[in-house]
Amino acid sequence: MSTLREPWHFETIEEVKEHLSGDHFTPFKLANFVDGDFKTHLGDDWIDTENPQTGKLLARIPSSTEEDVENAVRAAEQAFPAWSRTPRSERSRYLLQIAKLIEQRKEQFAIWESIDQGKTLARARIEIERAVSNFSYFATYSVHEKSAARWTDDDVLTYEHRSPVGPFALISPWNMPLYLLTWKIAPCLAFGCTAVAKPSEICLCGSRIYIQRTIYKEFIAKFVSHVAKTYQLGKTVGAVASRGHFNKVRGFLTEAMKYPDSYLLGSIPEENPTKGYWIEPTILEVPIDSSIMREEIFGPVVTVAPFDTEEEALRLANDSQYGLASVLLTNDARRIRYLGERLEAGMVWVNCWLVRELGTPFGGMKASGTGREGGDYSRDVFTNVRTVHIPQLTAIDIGQEDGGVNDVVNSTFALCSALENKVDVT
Repeated sequence: MSTLREPWHFETIEEVKEHLSGDHFTPFKLANFVDGDFKTHLGDDWIDTENPQTGKLLARIPSSTEEDVENAVRAAEQAFPAWSRTPRSERSRYLLQIAKLIEQRKEQFAIWESIDQGKTLARARIEIERAVSNFSYFATYSVHEKSAARWTDDDVLTYEHRSPVGPFALISPWNMPLYLLTWKIAPCLAFGCTAVAKPSEICLCGSRIYIQRTIYKEFIAKFVSHVAKTYQLGKTVGAVASRGHFNKVRGFLTEAMKYPDSYLLGSIPEENPTKGYWIEPTILEVPIDSSIMREEIFGPVVTVAPFDTEEEALRLANDSQYGLASVLLTNDARRIRYLGERLEAGMVWVNCWLVRELGTPFGGMKASGTGREGGDYSRDVFTNVRTVHIPQLTAIDIGQEDGGVNDVVNSTFALCSALENKVDVT
């Protein structure tokens, strides 16, 4: 039997669902986590969030005030000096401990991620595993990072030195909350920075499929059959995350009714759902210039259209304001490079999907943003780099008992003399 206490400790999703459906359940009232503690919300406004699978109120989230934000920023600024001076090996131990703690309770994390987002438990488990990997990867990366040192022609040693930038604002996508937040916060901490974090609206979700016309009819028949058989609501497909998002997706589905025979699979859900935000897997065939084809629907909806030549396929695929990710399916080795290197997307998956190696660059083109994250790219975001130049003749050691200030002065004069022979210092 479930109890009224510590619902976070329930070990099965059945226990959680029983708890949430009981008459005794009171929606959670969440708080901002600042400076190592949960802080009372300073304002009167709250954001209600429902359980996507039932439509019932799940929690109330602070609609943070300017003062709330300022307190969080102040805490990050105050923590930065000490954290940035913490040895990398010690920061690494902290991150590895975080990874271990998530690993120990990964089922509980997955259960609540499933409940909060409406996604299947199987999908949520994968995301928690990736959150563990994020902390583990950057914990070890930060103590093994490479630098560069070079000698100039006149025997001056130059080397790169990196230091933490400072407090960051981290805005992570909403659709995989823990996984994508840890993707930012793990390197931020590993490289000695602090942060204020919040979720966002914008991630990636493929919604357009272009098929070569010679196989179009055969592909559509098999594709519709496969989706209808494989993706079933409540089993292999979850609910969409919120009422607002449900209404957005439903709006696209309603617009599709303007086009005759546009529905190859799926239907429009009821306008005001009372038992959760469920949308059937839907396949649409609409004109390529419709907003349904040009906007990111971000739901269990996909559009299909034929193309004749690879140049046309490339033009259609790149005809979008977005450019975060794309997928290329082909058995032609030449096309893998020809098209793969011309698709205007920061990430291109060829005959696969959502594969991640944490050292490779993650980021988009066009309206999908600038900059990259991952491995060296994350290091470049969270650290300042400076070049230190040391002439070979420098021999300053103010720690020697028999040296001291005189040695410093003599070495300085020697350095100046050497420089005067090489450059004009007037």
